[in-house]
Amino acid sequence: MVAAHLPRTLIYTLRSREFLKSFGIGVLLILFIYCVFYVCAVTLNKEYFKDIESQLATITIPIETENPAIIEGSILEAPNDLKSNTQTQQNASSPLDILEEETDNTHLSTGQSNKTLPEAPVPGFYEVDNGMKLPIIRKSDRVTPFELYKRTMPLHKGKESGEFMAPAVSVLISNVGLSTQITKQLIDIFPPEVTFAISPYADEAEKTALEARRAGHEIWLHLPIEDDDFPNSDSGSLALLSHKPLEDNQIRLRIAMGQFSGYAGIAADISRQFNSSAPLLIGLSREIFERGLGFFDLDTNAGDIISHTAQRQQGHYAKATINLSDPQLLKSPNMGFDLLKNTLEEEKQAIIVIPPYPALLETLKDLLLSLDQAGIDLVPLSALTPVNHNEPSSPSAP
Repeated sequence: MVAAHLPRTLIYTLRSREFLKSFGIGVLLILFIYCVFYVCAVTLNKEYFKDIESQLATITIPIETENPAIIEGSILEAPNDLKSNTQTQQNASSPLDILEEETDNTHLSTGQSNKTLPEAPVPGFYEVDNGMKLPIIRKSDRVTPFELYKRTMPLHKGKESGEFMAPAVSVLISNVGLSTQITKQLIDIFPPEVTFAISPYADEAEKTALEARRAGHEIWLHLPIEDDDFPNSDSGSLALLSHKPLEDNQIRLRIAMGQFSGYAGIAADISRQFNSSAPLLIGLSREIFERGLGFFDLDTNAGDIISHTAQRQQGHYAKATINLSDPQLLKSPNMGFDLLKNTLEEEKQAIIVIPPYPALLETLKDLLLSLDQAGIDLVPLSALTPVNHNEPSSPSAP
């Protein structure tokens, strides 16, 4: 009887071994197939992103300069404007190669004290709206955030008979805060008279504002607005849009204003498309002035809608004299500096806007030294942003 069971036991044993062998082969086959799929997925993913990257719009603009050493070995890739929140940060995340490699990070001096500005926000100068601290005029004495947060000029830069005793230049660096490394170098290298327009898209906007003011820099809010190429280009989720009603744009404005504190005013590039919406622009600028903020138009050819609103509200308003974001001036910054020289000879005052591109910032260092040697005062933006007292000749308000 035992002998009769031996063949059957042997058959079971053999079948068990065959099963284990088949199972092992199956497992190895599955692992092999998984590895093949993984390698294919990684390869295709890389090719996909390469294809996407090749389709992204970039502009490589050569810079003509009398001093080739300034930009030797560098390529200036300039975005048209703020694209989206993510794209903007990517465009601005390139390290300041030139300032790192060719400078010793010594703070440029214009003979002025590095006066630390008080921390913001100051009680009485803000209201809380949906958890955001928005600037307001202090009710007790009607002191404005512009007057509180501006960098006060030293006495010898005061006015005599309504005019500066020497030619004066204000330098505004736009879209500050999109790169921690670049922002740190801006604060470390440039004198406190240089004004920063901080982007609401900055990852640490409040920290950036705090550190800039501690170093003595006057700050403004760089407000994103749709550009003339909208909707082909996108200025981000906080951008004001001409096709949206006033209420929607006021919400975007307040969210942008609530990203950090301590700014004297708002800087924005009003596009031609947005300028065509006069009632919308009047409503938004009126709120800005009613909050006691100044307004600076980055467009050198700005229309008169906001300036007229400033006159009615007796608000602080100015527009750029020179903006090196202009494609023509990007190609040849020296053209912009020649224009600056001519402007100072005629008007004694000028405001120059400089985007944080490495080659331009290196050139700015030389410009600041030249201004100091020529006896031209470097002043914060607020010093050249006067109150508009006169009423416009033709009212534009609805």
